[in-house]
Amino acid sequence: MPDGSVLAATDGSGVVHRSPAGGTTDLQASADSRTYYSLALDREGTAWACGPGSGICQVDGMSLTCSAQDRAPFDGSVYSVVPYADRILVLGQSGLAAWSQENGGRLVDLGDETGLRDLTAELNTACTDAHGALWLATSKGLVRITLDGADLSGEVPTAITAMFWAGEELPMVPDTRLRHDQDFLTF
Repeated sequence: MPDGSVLAATDGSGVVHRSPAGGTTDLQASADSRTYYSLALDREGTAWACGPGSGICQVDGMSLTCSAQDRAPFDGSVYSVVPYADRILVLGQSGLAAWSQENGGRLVDLGDETGLRDLTAELNTACTDAHGALWLATSKGLVRITLDGADLSGEVPTAITAMFWAGEELPMVPDTRLRHDQDFLTF
């Protein structure tokens, strides 16, 4: 870390902070979240950790602030966290997700977009190369992918030419937008 301290993700002791003077402190979000499999620094130098059931945890001084504990991929085993573009990517048992700090924090499931749903990580690691590609060692093999802003947004731009509800055509207005899974509509 910039102050000379060292952070380590551990199995059972939380995130261990070792000060430049040599003292250690175990950082834990709760008594239930003591295992962290991965730790990474984003481009601003903020440390992030993850583990099974922990959610995505920001190391904030001498404490952990965690979010999205009940969302995939945190609902099962979580293997790796890696900074990518302006997001933090999390690889877990139920796929790949992107965490964004904007708007109070947002988690976007990337499992379907990347074809990595229901994979298992084999080496508990993910990294980026000099060209900005993301590398993951998974049960589907060594995977190299490059994601752009659209991939990370969770939005799917679609041209809607007509909408029907219960067989009746609905009026179209410019810039019609719908949330995901509006299954009562027919297009």
